[in-house]
Amino acid sequence: MNGWSALWMLPLLAWSGMSHGASPSPACTLLSPRSAIYQDALIEAPGAYCLASDLRQQAMSGAGHSGPGYDHALVTLKGGDVVIDLQGHTLRADARSHGVLAQALANLGTAERQHREYGSQTRSVTVRNGVIDLRGIGSGIRFIRWWELIQLEETVPPAAAPYEQTRFVIENLTIKTDNVGIQLEGEGNIVRHCVIESGGNAAIMLAGPHSLIEDNTIILGDRLVPTWLAASADTSGVLLKAAAERRRTRAAIVLQDGSGSVIRGNRIEVRGKSATRHSIYLNNGSRDVLVEDNNFVDGVDPVVQLNGSNARLARNELKR
Repeated sequence: MNGWSALWMLPLLAWSGMSHGASPSPACTLLSPRSAIYQDALIEAPGAYCLASDLRQQAMSGAGHSGPGYDHALVTLKGGDVVIDLQGHTLRADARSHGVLAQALANLGTAERQHREYGSQTRSVTVRNGVIDLRGIGSGIRFIRWWELIQLEETVPPAAAPYEQTRFVIENLTIKTDNVGIQLEGEGNIVRHCVIESGGNAAIMLAGPHSLIEDNTIILGDRLVPTWLAASADTSGVLLKAAAERRRTRAAIVLQDGSGSVIRGNRIEVRGKSATRHSIYLNNGSRDVLVEDNNFVDGVDPVVQLNGSNARLARNELKR
């Protein structure tokens, strides 16, 4: 078994270990594809959902178009109070789709039409126990409202604060993508016990205070030519464009407005060491962030603190 294969098995082994001898999971609604072609599932009501098999989506093209598009996902949420258990299965896309997508600007209208408040009682979402493998330009988990959460240098959108009490929980997943691995916006979100490898601008990018990032293996990759560029119809100057991409500021973990957050017990690896690649990037007033008991591998600047951000560091280890 090679090193990456071993890493991919970690969350699944951890899940199996925690499940052994435990009481059976509560009943769940099986997620089925809406389309045999696109292999995607839709969740429109609160509840517990699970996969009985993999969802695998192929890229398709015809009449000068290709699909599915970037706004598409293998699993789309139209509300909260949802638990999604992949049960060891894989969400796999070769196109531009995301893994799991919930965009609150669209979801808000659905909630209002159903005469229920779209607030702290309907925003909680948990995704756990499986693999998200994206070979296109999609993000693994994308739960956003105002932020795009793509560029590290983003400033606070006018309507971003105050943040909703969202409590998104992402746990026991393996995520591999050439875009941002996890994008979450809100207060009180959790990423734990995951293996995340990203070839994009960040492996984890969060907006909002009081998040917890704990006990993960996080890898910021070093692709010579990003997937989105390699798949482009415009092949002129690909290497020049790739060189420009490699100079873009990137980080394994990015917090925007992340005051009071905790980053603890992670292994954080940054490949292709350079002055524009960082392990942890704090921006837009991410104050009093606790960074403790992490192992940093090849990060030039373990913690970058910008625009009123500050961190407390304790018992971290740096490996060159």
